[in-house]
Amino acid sequence: MHRTRTITATFAAGALVLAACGGGSDDGGGGNAGGGNEGAAADLPPCPVDALDAATGPVTIDYWHSMESAELETSMIAATDAYNASQDRVVVNLVNQGGYEDNFETFRTATPADRPAVVQLPEYYVQAVADSGTTIPAQSCVEASGYDLEPLIDRAVEFYSETLGLERGKRWGDRPGTEFQAGNLTLAIMDPSAFGQPEARPNSTPIAFQVDDVEAARAELEAKGVTFVVEMIDSGVCHQAIFLDPDGNPLILHHRYAPAGTTPA
Repeated sequence: MHRTRTITATFAAGALVLAACGGGSDDGGGGNAGGGNEGAAADLPPCPVDALDAATGPVTIDYWHSMESAELETSMIAATDAYNASQDRVVVNLVNQGGYEDNFETFRTATPADRPAVVQLPEYYVQAVADSGTTIPAQSCVEASGYDLEPLIDRAVEFYSETLGLERGKRWGDRPGTEFQAGNLTLAIMDPSAFGQPEARPNSTPIAFQVDDVEAARAELEAKGVTFVVEMIDSGVCHQAIFLDPDGNPLILHHRYAPAGTTPA
């Protein structure tokens, strides 16, 4: 009997993860760099990378996501639309299942035939989903397809150093990880699969950069090819503009124009 398999990942399988911490230093960050790959799964289930070969037309797949924030959902929709427009073999149909708990419960109680092709869940649900026997880790598909993750670091370095103009800080030796400084904020960019974390997904919380003029900063980045996912947001106290890095991590240009303590009308 055929059993449907689900890929447990977010939209960009193998994407780099962006993390942030305040007050960077030469000794900080990269704490996992010295660790080995012991946590990675030794035996991954096979990924049917040739599944589309027999298709006679576009294949529609459902992606259950957990983006409760309107801003993050807008980013997800923009990334999905861009992917759908980039090729004609697969059409991704986004389904917002609410928060992580609602998404997991819906997935858990659904029959295998009713489960989606892709589901977005946090790390604390991964083991429970894996134990269901109906999932394939995204890393399995990365390895089965021979997809090279190394260029992702080079692409990220170019984006954060040249496009955004941030100062590059600590390198994590020969491991795929590096840091950038944005004022007193240290951004760590890494490929989690190299540190025993095979389920890679973009950062779920946007990181905001303070600028003097959001419109001017946006225009400068758009001239460099950066795509913004929504028009500029005016909250009544600040301006914001949301964009994505090459791996789908959401970022924000932010400028507060109202005095401290002011709340939106």
